[in-house]
Parts: sequence; C-alpha cells; structure tokens
Amino acid sequence: MISEQDLTNKIKILDGDIEKVVQNISTLDKQKVDNIATLHALQGARQQCQSFLNELRNDGKPTKKASRKK
Repeated sequence: MISEQDLTNKIKILDGDIEKVVQNISTLDKQKVDNIATLHALQGARQQCQSFLNELRNDGKPTKKASRKK
C-alpha cells in the first residue's frame, strides 16, 4: 500500500523535475533568440557580399537597387 510519505516524496521529486524542465525551456528560448540574431547577421553579410559581387560584375558601378537605398 502507498503511504502518505511515499506520495509526499514523489511530489518532491516531481517538483524538482518540473523545475529542471522549466529551466531547460528558458535556456532553449534564449538560445533561439541568440540563433535568430546570428541568422540575421549572416543574412546581412550574405546580402552585402551579393551587393559587392554585383558591383564587380558591373565594373564597380552600383546597381540600380543599391543606388536607390542611398
């Protein structure tokens, strides 16, 4: 038969497990935000390289798209 003490101990264990999962979720949320920021930086760098490549192909003249941004 299950005693009150057994159930109390199980609740303590479950509380600890719940806290670990909450902490893991928090960590993963922060990692997601960091990874999204990294992705945006990489996309920006790629876009800049593409712009430089386009300028090289046009004898150093900015493309119409690039000149509109100024």
